[in-house]
Amino acid sequence: MDVIVLTGKVNSGKTTTLNKLFEKIHKLQNAEILRKNEIEGNRDFSAILKIDSIKIGIISYGDYLVQFKEVFNEFEKEQVDILICAARSKETDNSVFQFVFRNLENKHNIELALTTFPSKDLDRMADKIANAIVLILRNRYLSI
Repeated sequence: MDVIVLTGKVNSGKTTTLNKLFEKIHKLQNAEILRKNEIEGNRDFSAILKIDSIKIGIISYGDYLVQFKEVFNEFEKEQVDILICAARSKETDNSVFQFVFRNLENKHNIELALTTFPSKDLDRMADKIANAIVLILRNRYLSI
């Protein structure tokens, strides 16, 4: 599995970016939503989309290690090709950040790490990052 990680501090736009990214991927030609699970009460979610034979998984809850690991394990079983996930940028024990950068790189390819940052216009920043990720997906993985 190739991994694209979106890191950033609390309230820096990670979830906003991944929500925008989900919508952009969903609008691509031949895109199909295989599943989408939302956490009630906030904007965090996990999803698997499929374009042709490529499965793209998204996990936005980069603050919740237990839930992240559960979904990650499901994604491995479902043979997701590309994981795009959030990881709050804190290197504390039992953090998603630590799990991604210390555990995943042994078995999976961390292809790209991007960082969000607090901004006056989070929507604009999130949109630009989401567009960049879609471009990377198109150029590297998808034939559309």
